[in-house]
Amino acid sequence: MRGQAAAAFFFILLLALPFVSAAACTAADTPLADLNPAAARVALGTTLDGTFTVGNNVSAQLGFTPLTPERNITFDASSGAFSFTPSGAENATRILFYAVSPDGCVATRLATYAVLKPPAITATPIGTRITIPEARATLFSATASGAASTEWLLDGAPVNGSNESFLYVPDYNAAGSHNVTFEATSTDGITASEAWNVTVTNVNRPPVQVATIMPVLLPVGGDYLLNLSAYFMDPDKGPLAFTAMIDEPPAQYVAPANVTVIIDGSDAVVTGNAPGKSFVRFAATDNGNASVESPPVMYIVSDTRAGIPSVPYCGDKMCLAPENCSTCSKDCGGCEATTCTPQWNCTDWGDCLPGGYQYRNCTVVNGCENATVKPPMAQTCDYAPTCFDGIRNGNESGVDCGGPCGACPSCSDAVRNQGESGIDCGGPCGPCPSCSDGIRNQGESDVDCGGPCGPCAAGERCMKPTDCGSLSCVDRVCAQPNCSDGVRNQGESGIDCGGPCAACPTCSDGVRNQGEILPDCGGPCRACALHDYAPIIIRWTLLAAMALLLLGILYFLRAILTSRLLFLLQNRKTIHFFYEDAPTYALVRSWNSFARHFRFDRHKAFGSLVDQTYNEVVGLRRLPPEALRPALIGRLRGLYAALLDLSPGFEYDLLLYSLKRARLPFAVKVILLRNTKTLSLIELTQLYSDPGFALEDVLRGLGELKKAF
Repeated sequence: MRGQAAAAFFFILLLALPFVSAAACTAADTPLADLNPAAARVALGTTLDGTFTVGNNVSAQLGFTPLTPERNITFDASSGAFSFTPSGAENATRILFYAVSPDGCVATRLATYAVLKPPAITATPIGTRITIPEARATLFSATASGAASTEWLLDGAPVNGSNESFLYVPDYNAAGSHNVTFEATSTDGITASEAWNVTVTNVNRPPVQVATIMPVLLPVGGDYLLNLSAYFMDPDKGPLAFTAMIDEPPAQYVAPANVTVIIDGSDAVVTGNAPGKSFVRFAATDNGNASVESPPVMYIVSDTRAGIPSVPYCGDKMCLAPENCSTCSKDCGGCEATTCTPQWNCTDWGDCLPGGYQYRNCTVVNGCENATVKPPMAQTCDYAPTCFDGIRNGNESGVDCGGPCGACPSCSDAVRNQGESGIDCGGPCGPCPSCSDGIRNQGESDVDCGGPCGPCAAGERCMKPTDCGSLSCVDRVCAQPNCSDGVRNQGESGIDCGGPCAACPTCSDGVRNQGEILPDCGGPCRACALHDYAPIIIRWTLLAAMALLLLGILYFLRAILTSRLLFLLQNRKTIHFFYEDAPTYALVRSWNSFARHFRFDRHKAFGSLVDQTYNEVVGLRRLPPEALRPALIGRLRGLYAALLDLSPGFEYDLLLYSLKRARLPFAVKVILLRNTKTLSLIELTQLYSDPGFALEDVLRGLGELKKAF
């Protein structure tokens, strides 16, 4: 449109050349233009705002034209405010701003803006979303051309990595969503980045046994409480389910013990039903069905005698101290003759175990191998609970926590523990936030969409374009994709083009677009050749030829009209037609009102002479009637003598001849002729018996003559 307007202005200027003459532009006529900024460095993806103004109170039409193929320029011609957003097609952009006054005086300013581009990044793995299990090593690699510095970030925090790679090994507490980012900064401080959203899946590790379950001596009918959570743990901090299996005793034992084991949560209650020995294996299973099993644990059940529980007696089918072959052959067998007395070397008593027993080992040191009497190997003791024995005892509310120990894990301690799948959620706590819980949480822009979840549909809330499936977030609401939203979506092959929209600009569509210099050449297309300019040259050549032809016709018509008018001026019978016929005279006056704006300065000087004469005639109103007529005739003759270079006593025929030869516009000549008639009528006193009427007619004629100049 700007080019069409310029062509139209040029065409009108050609038509007006025969009738218009302009003086040379001066400093006062030329707009004093100011451009701010005239030079700047603009980063790709940012917008530069500036102003182009005129400062010397000269009204001017403001405009601009880009000298490089750049389209992202907006300009307000009324205020001179403009903005420029580089597209990256050029390393520098030049824009010519211009201001044109009504007299055609032009001021220009050239803006040169360097475009700062970020480094170009090539990265692997390909894709922005990756899923890996815990403890799986993944190598991220990236190179950046034109980068002065690089940095790797994990969840926004810098991490140790080489310039081109980062090895990410998530630990067993890293399940969830993480972000790995590679940032590259150019020497100009422009940063580019490549990011991956890494989903780390939980790896279920099997439970482990953390403490040895010691053998226990039980009375018949007695119970032993065992807190299995003190002996097993889940590395993933999940809950455990416990089971118990009773094994048959080895063959060397006379009879198996009759015991029962009841599991209640993490508590195991072992009950002795009959004397003997039995072996129990305990197992722990986590939520992932992984399990671990303890070695067999021996439980010794003895009968109760004399109200003293847990004391061996002869006949309980176990040979335990203080029984021996001489005191209880039923359990220990008969004694053989011996010729020596055994000497025993016993260790110190061990720690008091949670079952209330402590043990030691004793060996014969004098070689008396047939010794049948042994020192006691076990005894009862009072166990003092601690906060690190791995057992829930004393006043603890959990295993080694609560009561005299530290606080137990909870669902509000901001720590992922006690089998939680997230921090204070999952496991024994409430469910963790997810993208399907029907709640707007975890940074979602709307319920279960946006942020870490999938994109939102049109009409749902958004915080940024990537929250929307249409990639268009308008007033924090996802917009329906369309062909004018400035976003590449809905299957478009380019921004708002291709797919369901109009075809995208190409280098063969016959249209000047996408920064092309001419249709389908320049900018992103091939370089323009000479034949590309041929249509433009032909078009302007034809326009110039038509303009010259029209100019010749106008000159011809002007010559004919001028010769005709000169003939009319010589013919006294027809000349009065121009000023006596009211419509014709009105047309002449209207044309003169338009043409007077394009007169030479010397014509305008004649207007000053008419103004002076008008003021002098106004002053004649004070004269008496007998002096008024000669004074009017003298003023008018003086005006015509000055305008046409005549003597004040000129004849009327000489006046017409001089008026015909004068270099004055035709419309001015007609108005002068009308006033010449007034002069001749005043001199004929019989037509103006009242000099006052003559004065008003003269003033009216001089007023029209003033407007003529």
